[in-house]
Amino acid sequence: MGKRRKRRRPNAGPQPIKNTRREVQPASGGTPKAKPDRRDAGEPRPVSYKGLAIRAGVVSALFYPYLIYIGGESANVAIVWTVIAFAIMMPVGIGIDHMRYRFQRKRYDQRVAGAE
Repeated sequence: MGKRRKRRRPNAGPQPIKNTRREVQPASGGTPKAKPDRRDAGEPRPVSYKGLAIRAGVVSALFYPYLIYIGGESANVAIVWTVIAFAIMMPVGIGIDHMRYRFQRKRYDQRVAGAE
C-alpha cells in the first residue's frame, strides 16, 4: 500500500509555489545587483530629463486644484493654465538644472584637484 498524504488544515492558506526569482541568481551565488554607477563618490549627476518631466508633472498636478479651489477658475481654464505652466517649467527647469550641474561640477573638480 502507498503512503497516505497528510491532510491539510482547512485554513492553511494557498498551496506553496515555486519562486522563480530564487533560481535566477548570478554564478557568484550572491543576490542580483543593480547596474554599477560609473561616477565617483560625491560626483554630481548630470541633468535627467525624465526626472525633470516628473517634477514638472507633479507641480502641474498640484497647480490644477489650486487654480480651481483657491483661484476660482473653471476646469477648462485651469487645464489650459496647467498645460501652459508645464510647458514653461520644462525649459526653465532644464536651464536651472544645467546651471546647478555646472556649479556642482566646478566645485567637485576644484575639490578633486586640491586633493591631489
